[in-house]
Amino acid sequence: MIRDAKNPSDFRERCNVMISERRFHDARRGSIVVLLAVASVVLFSFLGLVVDGGLIYLNHQRMTKAADAASLSAAMEMPSESRALEEALQYASLNGFTNGVNDTVVTMTKKPASSNPNWVYVGISKKVPLFFMRILGFNTYAIDTESAAVYYSYLPMSITGTGVYGTRGIQYLSIFGENAKKSYGDPYSPKWEMDGTPNLEFNPAGYNFMIEVPTDYYARNGTNMLAVEIFDADCWNANGSMSPSASGVDEIHLKADGYPAGHPPVGNGYTTTHYSLYAPDDTPNNYDDDVLIAGWSWKEGDPTADTDMQWYSPAGFTFDTNGTSGKYRVNVTSGDGTANNVFHLRSGPPRTKAGELEAVNSAAGITASFTLSFDYYDLDTTTIGNNKDEIEIVIDGTGYRNHSVFNLKTTNNQWKSASLDITQYVKNGVCEISFRDVGAVLSGAAASDWDNDIRNIVVLKDGVQVYSRAPAFDVPLGGGGNFTFQASDAAAPPVYTMEWKAYDWDSATECMVFFNDANLNWQDQGLTSNNGTKTYSVDVTNFVGGDKGSVSVVDNTHTTTNWFSNMVLKKDGVVMQEFNNLAKTEPTAIPTTYEYTGLGSEAGWGEGSQFNPANGTSMAGISSLEMEFVMNGTVNVCLGTVPPEAAGVNLHIQKFDTDVGAKSVSYWDNNGNTWPGVLSGNGTWKEDIIKMPDNYAGGEMYATYQAGSTDTSTWYMWFENSMEGMPGKVRLVK
Repeated sequence: MIRDAKNPSDFRERCNVMISERRFHDARRGSIVVLLAVASVVLFSFLGLVVDGGLIYLNHQRMTKAADAASLSAAMEMPSESRALEEALQYASLNGFTNGVNDTVVTMTKKPASSNPNWVYVGISKKVPLFFMRILGFNTYAIDTESAAVYYSYLPMSITGTGVYGTRGIQYLSIFGENAKKSYGDPYSPKWEMDGTPNLEFNPAGYNFMIEVPTDYYARNGTNMLAVEIFDADCWNANGSMSPSASGVDEIHLKADGYPAGHPPVGNGYTTTHYSLYAPDDTPNNYDDDVLIAGWSWKEGDPTADTDMQWYSPAGFTFDTNGTSGKYRVNVTSGDGTANNVFHLRSGPPRTKAGELEAVNSAAGITASFTLSFDYYDLDTTTIGNNKDEIEIVIDGTGYRNHSVFNLKTTNNQWKSASLDITQYVKNGVCEISFRDVGAVLSGAAASDWDNDIRNIVVLKDGVQVYSRAPAFDVPLGGGGNFTFQASDAAAPPVYTMEWKAYDWDSATECMVFFNDANLNWQDQGLTSNNGTKTYSVDVTNFVGGDKGSVSVVDNTHTTTNWFSNMVLKKDGVVMQEFNNLAKTEPTAIPTTYEYTGLGSEAGWGEGSQFNPANGTSMAGISSLEMEFVMNGTVNVCLGTVPPEAAGVNLHIQKFDTDVGAKSVSYWDNNGNTWPGVLSGNGTWKEDIIKMPDNYAGGEMYATYQAGSTDTSTWYMWFENSMEGMPGKVRLVK
């Protein structure tokens, strides 16, 4: 039906429809606004969670890293908690979290009552401002983190082995050149592995040694002057030997010494060595701020007259401490070379003589001048390996090279004459001279005689002939043509002898007897029979230096019933000092030491001409120590002092390359404790972990080591606690 638009009823109906539709649309619009409002809240909440949550996460990450850095730096300062707190606050601030600023709180604590008393805890907390979450009424969010680090101290390693401080006993210190084989026993100095790949353990910082100068140093010695001495500081054997011997301790390895094809090219062998001396400071873990007192280096071609097989204090190494006690440091590094530079260290008041065997010579009354003349053949100045020397003239035990020292040379296969002023080289009242062929050794070639001859030798003393020899002779590799002459007109000095009765000293390595800083070679007089006795008498004239001195006896073997008795010091056959009278004394690995005095002015040739082991100073290796053993068989090696702080924690003994003749190792201390050990192999590390007794009060740790002469190995000790003044290592534990 068609409705009339003019019909009122139709109009009302249409209006009602329109009103209903409008109401419907208005309702829909209201619902959408509500939905949008709700959705906006949800959206902003999620946005707040994402943005503010990300901000919280990033801040927590930064805070965690800052806490890790702070705990590591704090642990490095332990056991000083005050310095540890300073470091913790400083490193937290450097990483953006300053204590007391912007609601930041940084704390550092130790928890001695916990099962980890050596852990250092650093906590950081902060209120982080929020942005989108403010809509929901959250203005800040509190975050916190905690990090824990532990500090482990290295233990000082004894440099005396089983012996007396300042003497040469069963071991020396050593360092290889950067081109050496790592498998020879030095893990840190060589740059390459055997196959030519980089040595990941290479450490150009070398080895460090601590000199402890006591507060009563002046009271003990009457001086503040301190001399740091190096034995055999060069890397050169005057006898031309490649292997260590009584007349040369360095272990020379040349480029032809079995290096594999993959190993980089190597030089002539003689290792450049650098020695540096530093003053004490209060940051044992930071060498960057150490103050250098003096430095000295030796390289191939440098003079050896003052250094070879002698104690030598380089320029600047004798200095006035001005009463400054504490821990001085000697750093030893190596450069080019493949050889093992074997040396030793000690410190004490300056001595009137640099060489320990020279005390008697200072009384010899040598006042004359001396001229040595001879003809020499075929010193044609070889240039193989940049060497220009072919022979050495050995005067009183020290070799002087023909070209480097005396500028002697000839054309090939020609004779020439020399007239040399040797006054400064004559040391002994009875002077001894010989000649030695060293051309092949210096040039890095195989050992051979280079056919150099000498003839028509004449020695003049103040112009008067005191020796002559006309026949020609070939200069041999090991030295020859020896002759002596009277250099002094002074009366002969007194003769001093040490005498004692020994029981069951039936092994050459059984016991050592030290007179001052000399290791007496009693073995030359023969061993005792098993369970037998023998009286020994050793000339110690060359080792007497001053009115006072000391005698020490050490048992190398850790055995029993090898006593000694009737130990006396005689002067010209007359007893001057009795030590243990008739008593039978059982020596141990811990030196039995006696002091003597009253020898009179004629014995001394000036106070201090000999080293005094009891001068109050001590020296020890810091962290690692490379050792060259000089005895075969079973020996006792003092590794160092273990402090009371080790009670109840693990002691770690690391050793590298204990392989030359090595058969066993075990450990013991002077408190009667014993522990087993395991050897390392060629070019490898092995660790022994020893749980120390809970009531441990401290003691000396020893290794009973069955090994061979020339065994070079590297050792270090650390324990799971910290000790004041000693460097160490840190790691994160939480």
